[in-house]
Amino acid sequence: DEQNAEAQNNYGAFLCERNRTDEAVAWFRKAVANPLYRTPALAYENAGLCLFRAKQYAKAEANFREALKLQPALPDSLYHMARITYESGRTLAARGFMQRYFQAAEDTPQALLLAVKIERALNNKDEEASYALRLRAKFPTSPEAQELQAAAADRKNPR
Repeated sequence: DEQNAEAQNNYGAFLCERNRTDEAVAWFRKAVANPLYRTPALAYENAGLCLFRAKQYAKAEANFREALKLQPALPDSLYHMARITYESGRTLAARGFMQRYFQAAEDTPQALLLAVKIERALNNKDEEASYALRLRAKFPTSPEAQELQAAAADRKNPR
């Protein structure tokens, strides 16, 4: 249905799940172009997630930024922007996205581990320790807590 932006967004998600990224993004764009679509931020976010999975980080970032312009507290967009900016060496920007993420969403092991890594890169020991404590306290058996424990052991016992 050319007039149903919800269906277009959903079809884009369907295509993305099947790794048909370019087609998916085209359907997300159709949804966004519909002036009657009430949640274009979600279509931008879906496009960003699809492009992120396809390792097209610059395009993903552009879509997440559009989503956040329309809806500044979208947790998935904030988290993925933090990942993209951290991985590209923009750690101060990554910190900003993580701070906004924690204002908008509940803690997850993935988000807490990323926050630890960001604060470590910024050499902010207090915040690093605070996030690490939250991770170990809230999600003690998570793979992220185990990764944190292994990294701490490696730092104590360098080879």
